[in-house]
Amino acid sequence: MPKAQRIGAITVVTVVAVALLGGIVLPLIPAFILRGDRLSPHVRIAGVEVGGLPLAEARTKLQNFVGNPTLSLQAPERTWTVTLAEVGGQPLLDDVLRQAHALGREGNYVDRVKSLWRAWQDGQQYDLAFSFDEKKLRRLIWNLAACVNRAPVNGRLRIEGNQIVEVIDGRWGRRLNVDATVQRILSDYRLHHPVIPVVIEEKRPAVTAEDLRDINGIIGQFTTWFNRSKRNRTWNIRLVARVLDGAVIPPQHVFSFNDRTGSREAFKGYKVAQIYVNKKIVEGVGGGVCQVSTTLYNAALQAGLPIVQRHRHSLPVPYIRSGRDATVSYPHRDLQFKNNTDSPIYLQARVEGSRVTVALWGNVRREGRLSTQPRGTGAVRLTSRGVRVKISACIGSIR
Repeated sequence: MPKAQRIGAITVVTVVAVALLGGIVLPLIPAFILRGDRLSPHVRIAGVEVGGLPLAEARTKLQNFVGNPTLSLQAPERTWTVTLAEVGGQPLLDDVLRQAHALGREGNYVDRVKSLWRAWQDGQQYDLAFSFDEKKLRRLIWNLAACVNRAPVNGRLRIEGNQIVEVIDGRWGRRLNVDATVQRILSDYRLHHPVIPVVIEEKRPAVTAEDLRDINGIIGQFTTWFNRSKRNRTWNIRLVARVLDGAVIPPQHVFSFNDRTGSREAFKGYKVAQIYVNKKIVEGVGGGVCQVSTTLYNAALQAGLPIVQRHRHSLPVPYIRSGRDATVSYPHRDLQFKNNTDSPIYLQARVEGSRVTVALWGNVRREGRLSTQPRGTGAVRLTSRGVRVKISACIGSIR
């Protein structure tokens, strides 16, 4: 046989042999590599090498690796850490092992070989997700919200005498969004990423230092007098004045005495003193508060602000002339007036000795006003400080 023919014959035989061998051996490759329930080589789950292991061994190795993991919730000032067991956290081992076990076992023959080859060359990584008890998770986050949430604080003025000496900026408020935080934990928590920032929503203060820079003088001020020997009544007057002090009324907004002070109850520090009930003077919690609301009412009148809601006592009161009083009783009787100016109004309430003074500060130049001085009104005698009224027993009021 000529040499060329021999070479051709050998080539044909070789090709046929390789083809036959490939047809027999190649189909056995996936079956050999994945014999039993073994995972493909070079498979990692959560960074743990489990390639080539039977499912049971891979599960045990992963369980030992996971151990007792923790979840950390990060807020602006601090971080809280709990074990996953406390919030019903469980690794989804079945899901990830099922996914890893499918490598090289799904699709046609070519697809299976390709996936095994890629895993052999580059490795195959799988993430380990976790499930949680959402009720326990939500309860935990609700508890944390009490530590995170804060109301916005309006800007303030520091006033000495009748002069503004400093404008103090406000503080942004914030609220922990429970639902969004739960969803973030469910989607983002991993062993290598155990710290989850909580979802915070910020709220701008209604009035900032920039808003207060327009304020330059007193647009309305009023003073009434009381008997300091009535200790409980004096206490209540001082307490409610502190609550009112620093209130800021934005332009075109209505101020509510009850909204600002809330209910006047013993657990808030208010004491028992005399109040008016059905044209009688009796003992009740919060006696004396109405003298402060009356003082505020008259300051608003002097400022020319529209009165939205006001109620009179059931009997005349001795610290103000008839018709100029304003009783309050939470939540039914309120004192409300509107800031109808184009600038914020800053409410200053102070108690000095036996007098309570409420001053309303605004933009006296923009409103075409002259800054006023302390004034009062009553039925006794004029002094250099204004009109002084009789020192009386405590008067508060409900009907």
